[in-house]
Amino acid sequence: MLIITYKSIEKEAIKILSQTKYSCTDHIDMAIDDFLVENETFPYLVYVNNLDVGEDLNQNCNFKCSYCDKIARYALKIKS
Repeated sequence: MLIITYKSIEKEAIKILSQTKYSCTDHIDMAIDDFLVENETFPYLVYVNNLDVGEDLNQNCNFKCSYCDKIARYALKIKS
């Protein structure tokens, strides 16, 4: 019998979020290497583009690089 609880869903969500790594263009090589070691699989590389044309780069971006404070341009995650 499978019992799904809020805690089990929360744990799975945290696990998935922790598997996502954000990277700026300077640290993409390091991010890919770390992702491979941590998850033992190749990442699904996504270009983080949540900007509309003509908007200021620093105004609308919510993601920071996992290695520095620059704006992330890539998200590395496990494809679902």
